[in-house]
Amino acid sequence: MAKPFFSIVIPTKNRPELLRDVISSVLLQNFDDYELIISDNFNDGRTKNVIDEFRDNPHINYIRTESELNIPDHWEFATKRAKGTYTLILTDRAFLRQGALQDIHKTILESKKDVTICLWDYGYYDEKSKVLLGEKEQTGVKFLKSEDLIRDFSRTLNARYLPRPHVGCYRFDIAQKIRKKIGRLYLPFGPDYTSSLLFLAYSDIVMYLPRPLVFFQGAAVSAGTRARFNVLPYIASLNTPNLYQFVPIKTPIISNLIFNDFLKIKNLAGGSLKNINIDWALYFVICHEELIGKKMISGMNKKALAGLLEDWEKTLSEFDKEMQTLVRRRIKQRYINILKSYLKESFLGNFLVGIKRFLLRKPMSKSPNALAAGGFLVAIMDHKIDFNKQFSFDPADYLEGIDLSNWFRYYHILKEVIALKPKKILEIGSGNKVVKNCLKDFTEDYKVLDINPKLKPDVLSDLREFRPELKEKFDCLICAEVLEHMPFNDLEKNLSNIYNYLIKDGKAIITLPHRRARIMIITPFSYLKPWIITLPAWIKSSPRSFYQQVIKRKVWIDPYHCWEIGDSKVKRKDVEEIMKKTGFEIEKFKKLLQVDFWVLDKE
Repeated sequence: MAKPFFSIVIPTKNRPELLRDVISSVLLQNFDDYELIISDNFNDGRTKNVIDEFRDNPHINYIRTESELNIPDHWEFATKRAKGTYTLILTDRAFLRQGALQDIHKTILESKKDVTICLWDYGYYDEKSKVLLGEKEQTGVKFLKSEDLIRDFSRTLNARYLPRPHVGCYRFDIAQKIRKKIGRLYLPFGPDYTSSLLFLAYSDIVMYLPRPLVFFQGAAVSAGTRARFNVLPYIASLNTPNLYQFVPIKTPIISNLIFNDFLKIKNLAGGSLKNINIDWALYFVICHEELIGKKMISGMNKKALAGLLEDWEKTLSEFDKEMQTLVRRRIKQRYINILKSYLKESFLGNFLVGIKRFLLRKPMSKSPNALAAGGFLVAIMDHKIDFNKQFSFDPADYLEGIDLSNWFRYYHILKEVIALKPKKILEIGSGNKVVKNCLKDFTEDYKVLDINPKLKPDVLSDLREFRPELKEKFDCLICAEVLEHMPFNDLEKNLSNIYNYLIKDGKAIITLPHRRARIMIITPFSYLKPWIITLPAWIKSSPRSFYQQVIKRKVWIDPYHCWEIGDSKVKRKDVEEIMKKTGFEIEKFKKLLQVDFWVLDKE
């Protein structure tokens, strides 16, 4: 195999059900230039059984340790086998969203910069509530200075913008450089923290994609959750002397150990870290906040926690009075953080998180399983409806579901097409054939492209597959509520094919479902142009609907759709940006009942 662009490394330890999801999320990507290294950390037979389900896939390279390794040693063992230009780690709790690899690859190549480190946003999938919690979607790319990221981290200990290997990727040569100078890439205590700090020490900039490309599930079985209750077993597995070499508190407080990691990497590597100093008052405050926050966690060992607080007090007392006064004053000033810790662990925690996400307009959506949450077509199905069934409907099945809003949409499509007087029309997805039967006598040639053989289309094909025989053959193309049946990541490809099927100055008529509530008012004076009013987002049909959609941001969409405008992930501007990117000019836009309507011009 030639050197792949990506080496994707999955280090796994006895989580077979989660492992199946992360492997599938890689193998189902719409990108092919990668190797997938699955590293079995001396697991039981269940792990091998899952991997054997995919054994015929040529991308997979299965390796196994000779004995059980701790996490830093296992990551080092697995990633040393990587041959790709860029390496990223996916823990067995993670899963990629559809299109992630293509997005990263394309962004790196188009940046025309020397990209050694890449970082992206992430989110979480709650298996119990079936809710995906993501960040706001942003297109484009940003370039962040490594020194700024290090300085911000040293002041907050917030790791969001650290290029950790499971939310970013690194280039092969920088890993080689670090291993040559430091000896290894993943150091204890926290291999994700130490490696990301080493990356920043040896690079000037980080390429940041401001959109979630990876999600995590299985929070209950994560090493981080276990360490939150009792970090001692993990520390014992490290077998590392001088774990508190650079910090004054010599006890297992997680924040304390992360500060030690920071100072250890500064001492080893220097680079972008050499001019960054620790604020020791902040150090004491953050360690104190962690301990106070743990008081609210059910099941915590209160006696052990009291001992840690005692060690904290004793260490602080060894500093001068000025430092002690400063620390206690800052603790009082940061009472909001303490209050957040109490509220987060209280019965109000989930409700308050929902309100916060609503106010910040962060997306929350419901999906039946992790792969569906990642946007994979094969997994988007609920417990009652087979998603793929729609691709074998008869025309009668479509007619059964027809309603007034459909006829209103047909009216606008027919009126627009008749005014254009096209000679050749291509319709994508004919459905109940109402539009075709009304228009076929008004044009010289009317063709239908559809994936469903039962509809007897002229061209039996998936829109995502370009058909060269259709290139520049049509002066009008109709695509009415079709694009949402394929993942949003395929929208650019689909619109590009539509663009190429049109002649110069050809028109594309596109409709897409919009989840926002609208009402139509028809009077004797406005029946030709009825008023369409979009209701405010907070107006819902019931208090329960208000709570689910406005507070918890669980937006229902048609189970046969992969996405809809207003589904908390996709906005109209996202769709229009892609329309313009593929070369179209938006000639007309209308808000109709339940759908948005465009006339696009191929310039």
